[in-house]
Amino acid sequence: MQLAQQPQGFQGGGIPLGLNGRNTGQSSSSWEGRTRRFSIVSGSNTSVNAPLDVAIRLSQQPALVYMYLKYKWAANEKREAYQMLETFASDYASRIGFDLHNPDTFAEHIDARVLANLSGHAEAADDARTIHLLARFYFKQAEWLTTVEQSVLLLQEAQAKAGLSTGESSYARRLVRRESIGVRRGRGSVSGSGQASRDGIRGSDDGRSKQDAQYLYELKGGRIDKAILEAYHAATVLDRKWYKAWHQLALRHFLETQRYQIEHGHITESMAKNHVVPAVHGFFRAIQLSKSDTTLQDTLRLLTAWFDYCEFESVSQAVRDGYNS
Repeated sequence: MQLAQQPQGFQGGGIPLGLNGRNTGQSSSSWEGRTRRFSIVSGSNTSVNAPLDVAIRLSQQPALVYMYLKYKWAANEKREAYQMLETFASDYASRIGFDLHNPDTFAEHIDARVLANLSGHAEAADDARTIHLLARFYFKQAEWLTTVEQSVLLLQEAQAKAGLSTGESSYARRLVRRESIGVRRGRGSVSGSGQASRDGIRGSDDGRSKQDAQYLYELKGGRIDKAILEAYHAATVLDRKWYKAWHQLALRHFLETQRYQIEHGHITESMAKNHVVPAVHGFFRAIQLSKSDTTLQDTLRLLTAWFDYCEFESVSQAVRDGYNS
């Protein structure tokens, strides 16, 4: 069997190249270590020794990595896809000096990088592409965590309706095991119909998806809300003219505020500062950047936040700043 050609970004000696084919100076052993790390944390049955799989894992092409991880998520390899996305995002962020937990300090240097790119510096052009794609990495990270959160909350709601304790975290794992056992038995039946077989495959995928969602939710512990907001915020810092990132960041803050008010019956000054103000700022930015009919939705939410929480000076000031910007 003829082997596929090595992807762009590799030398014969196994040392990855940069985005323009430059030697990154990283040894092949470090990238092999990255592959081993993925194979250990993954719950997937996918072989990491498959040529395509290994090539993409070791790739220095962020766009290729991004498409590959989206494929794995769509193929219900959610646990592995998310953990690989998180690891790659961390690697690319360290390459350009971006700190997820302190992103605003990086924003001060973006304009200088853009000017250098316009001047034709090759390394600056590499950085510009990496910054653009890293924003997509963080945005997708937030989207996937939101999906995980929704999946687990729906499962907990089903538990509550069934009269079970929502804190019984082993319930989801037992449910998945029962579904998996039923699927395996269904596929092993000689007399099973084609439709039953297809239902069994869908049930297997659904069971694995639930299992991965529960795993990732527990992995984040009580930090999943903060992790989602951090990732969306990072996307807006890395791509300040991206409507979708600003819209989702503002919407997430807005929904966090509403959820808190439903649970507690009121909003504190701290909640107004930490969620309402960023929501107002985000909606203003989204409205400025929008080129579609979603402007009306953002405007209505902005007005709702203003009317509901205008008693807080920080919110009123955010609205005034938005109108003057």
